[in-house]
Amino acid sequence: MVTALLLTSCAPAAVEGEAAPPEEVAPPPIEEEAIPPEEVASPPIEEEEAVPPEEVASPPIEEEEEAPPPEEVASPPIEEEEAAPPEEVAPPPIEEEEATPGSPGEVQLPEPSKDSDVSIEEALLKRRSIRTYTGEALTLQEVSQLLWAAQGTTSARGFRTAPSAAALYPLETYIVVGDVENLSEGVYRYETVGHKLVKVLEGDYRPQLTRASLGWYFVEGGAVYIVFTADYKRTTLRAGDEGIKYVHMEVGHAAQNVYLQAVSLGLGTVVIGGFSSDRAREILKLPENETPLYFMPVGRM
Repeated sequence: MVTALLLTSCAPAAVEGEAAPPEEVAPPPIEEEAIPPEEVASPPIEEEEAVPPEEVASPPIEEEEEAPPPEEVASPPIEEEEAAPPEEVAPPPIEEEEATPGSPGEVQLPEPSKDSDVSIEEALLKRRSIRTYTGEALTLQEVSQLLWAAQGTTSARGFRTAPSAAALYPLETYIVVGDVENLSEGVYRYETVGHKLVKVLEGDYRPQLTRASLGWYFVEGGAVYIVFTADYKRTTLRAGDEGIKYVHMEVGHAAQNVYLQAVSLGLGTVVIGGFSSDRAREILKLPENETPLYFMPVGRM
């Protein structure tokens, strides 16, 4: 009996002794697991956000902003290129050419008259093809008037005395000078802008053009030749092959203007289309893109 009671009293003690350890062991691991994540996570976040961006980003920004030197270097060459060439090249030839009208270069023509004592009706009535001339010299004012009538500018927009399809103006005008007061012999190109002549050849080329005119020897008696050429591409690039017809129409308009202006000045002229184009191009040293279309000798009757 005594032994059974002792065993019975020892059993509860063993049960209570087993319950105590779980209560003391469970809390500590819970507290130890919560601490490491809080202490480990915070330090790397502060170090990565603060240090790398501030130290790395700022230096390249300051280096890129220090690029003003290219801007300071670019400006000097622009000023030198724009100022030097025009001042050194353009003015000298203009002054020398205006001072000596008969020398190679540019010759400023007198201002053309915009009215006369001959009405348009009278000029149309008296217009004839004149083939014989007295051989007397023309004046520079008369040359100015004839060229203005042929292809002179009549507006700030560049319109001319003769109409042109789409205002493309494929014609070029030359004057072969033989007998003109205060103007040396030679071949000149008429510049409608500025109303001036540009000398392209020295000497009297009227006899050579006479031989290119397929037997029309009378033209040599004129004091000057007015020669119309055409750059067909100025019109055909826009109008196609139809533009060739437009160019031929235009040269007819210009030639009629010369006819009527000659009547107003008391001069005679005639249109000549029968000549060797290749021979005329060779004599006048025309550019490859220009084709001669008309000769118009002009002289006193």
